Amino acid sequence: MLIKYLFKYISKGTDRIAVHIPKPVGEHTSADTEQNPNVDEIKNFVDARCICPYEACWRIFNFPIHYREPAVQVLAVHLKDMQLVKFCSTQHLKSVVNNPVQKKTTLAEWLFYNRNSDDGKHLTYLDFPLEFVWVDNEKRWKRRRNLNRPSIGLLTYMHPAFGEVFYLRMLLCHRKGCGAFEDLMTVNDHVHSTYREACLAMGLLGNDKEWLTAMEEASATTTSSQLRTLFSHILIYCDVADPQKLWKQCWKLMSDDIPLRVAASFHMSKIYINSTGLESYVLYELQILLHQHSKSVSDFGLPKIPQHLVDDLQNRLIMEEKKL
Repeated sequence: MLIKYLFKYISKGTDRIAVHIPKPVGEHTSADTEQNPNVDEIKNFVDARCICPYEACWRIFNFPIHYREPAVQVLAVHLKDMQLVKFCSTQHLKSVVNNPVQKKTTLAEWLFYNRNSDDGKHLTYLDFPLEFVWVDNEKRWKRRRNLNRPSIGLLTYMHPAFGEVFYLRMLLCHRKGCGAFEDLMTVNDHVHSTYREACLAMGLLGNDKEWLTAMEEASATTTSSQLRTLFSHILIYCDVADPQKLWKQCWKLMSDDIPLRVAASFHMSKIYINSTGLESYVLYELQILLHQHSKSVSDFGLPKIPQHLVDDLQNRLIMEEKKL
């Protein structure tokens, strides 16, 4: 907070005051003029600044007021073919799509540079600005002439809830010399299907012991319905390294009320459900909770819900929307 205060304070500019000059010194006005004054607000307005003699001398000689050292290069983070494209409303959409320059970003050009050259493969994406400079008007990386004045790379912030793009950002801090997005997912000559799996294979993710402990402690005092709500919140708002493993360890804790729910829906006093069916019904209830946050069990790699429960789920969601 102290650094923020000092930075904001010294960069706020000089003290300013708006003054009004009613008449020049020594000018005499008649009584008629005072009764019906001709007010020119634009002419009377003076934007005055109060500065000391030292600052006045500094500004007269056009010395720099402030500067940043070293420079910071903001690095884009996006999934494959998911980069942000900026264009004017007057431009034709086809011309924008067919223009390859529009698709160029610092990340895409870093991969392109590594595919065609070997002099930057010893650097990660985050460290690339140390020896290379981004030419904004040409949208390409160029080797830095003066290595004594490097830039600092700054990756765009991504929340863990963003999913795959968050794990891609994590990989970009550790992988070197990648020439394609597939190279980022390759660990020990094995191409993983997701960036999360690649991070897990590299040991970049911690274990989920704290989430398992939270579920076990809560199971002693809460109902199964509350446990499912807690589990959905952990998936959505917390950084779970391996949701599939956590699900296998916790789904039975959330299944105590399932037989009663199913028996009530079939108007039966008692019903037997095997382990596979019990897990499917817990997934069914979990999907309803995740749907409220625009999420799905498939977003976290959890087992698929059987088709007959999917159809029932769609009908239930439609009926709830009609009630609203």
